[in-house]
Amino acid sequence: MKRQIPYWLQEKWQSFANAIADLFNIPAAVIMKLDEKELEVYLASDTKSNPFIPGSHRDLAGSYCEAVISSQQIIEIPDATSDPRWVHNAQLNNGLLNYLGYPLNYPDGVPFGSLCVLDHKKRMYTEVEKTILRIFREMIEQDIALVYYYNDKHAELINTIHKQYDMCRNKEENESQTESLISESYISTCYFNELNDIVTTSMEAILSLSRVIQKDHVTTEDIRTYARGIERKSNRLLERIRSIQKAAFNERSRRDDLYHL
Repeated sequence: MKRQIPYWLQEKWQSFANAIADLFNIPAAVIMKLDEKELEVYLASDTKSNPFIPGSHRDLAGSYCEAVISSQQIIEIPDATSDPRWVHNAQLNNGLLNYLGYPLNYPDGVPFGSLCVLDHKKRMYTEVEKTILRIFREMIEQDIALVYYYNDKHAELINTIHKQYDMCRNKEENESQTESLISESYISTCYFNELNDIVTTSMEAILSLSRVIQKDHVTTEDIRTYARGIERKSNRLLERIRSIQKAAFNERSRRDDLYHL
């Protein structure tokens, strides 16, 4: 099933791209999405010199991002013009000779695309900059997991409703089956609301980190302190998703047991 990213998440990712471009002082921060044998520019920073246009497509073969997606590794290219592997890369036509990219995946490991930054000049990224980009990558993957989980639960709920409607009609069990449908809808709503609260808390932590980074006298230890806090919140989100999945499984098992009595 094709999973659509909600508009409010796209807005959040856009703010990520803009923040990364500002923090790193680069012309382009981009989220690329794998689209069969092409790459879609899913979102791009609003920087003036950014040649990437959201919604446009580029060849996957031979691109920086193909190396990231196929290897599932972080790829850093300080200067493509002095590297024989990349000297003919299409991005050099735009003068983008510097690249740092991280893979983005669905929770089942299937590639979503990549999060990358590009520059017109040769540079090496600091460990603090790499940590910041990794944190943004993890937040985006958590959002993807939320969409993945919620869309699957929604499809499962619709399927359950259709099946239980047929059971009600064929076996004249309207009263008991209706109660089950109400319970299913209520549980699905509660699960999504709880996940949304946790994601909101994690987003607030990211914004706090961004504000700290922009201070005049920020230290590496300040950034690490906030990064550790975000990591704790991220782990809490993943634990909550797993517990909700377990609760949903137990609820389905309970209803199946009642049906077979």
